[in-house]
Amino acid sequence: MFVGTRGGVVLRNRVFRRGWVDAAAVKIGEPGPTPHDLRRTCASLAVSAGANVKALQRMLGHASAKENLDTYE
Repeated sequence: MFVGTRGGVVLRNRVFRRGWVDAAAVKIGEPGPTPHDLRRTCASLAVSAGANVKALQRMLGHASAKENLDTYE
């Protein structure tokens, strides 16, 4: 989770994207990935590294472990 500098509350997706992700993308000269793109990357790397599929299911909030394997393998 990411928290804001003012008040320490969790950042909303829109604020996180505009304030952090888009700014980082401009610095590296690439179009900005969405937070969901980062989630997909995390899941794909976890599957390829041999992560526990049930733990990944819980982390991603999927209804079944099969969904993880079908989507991210």
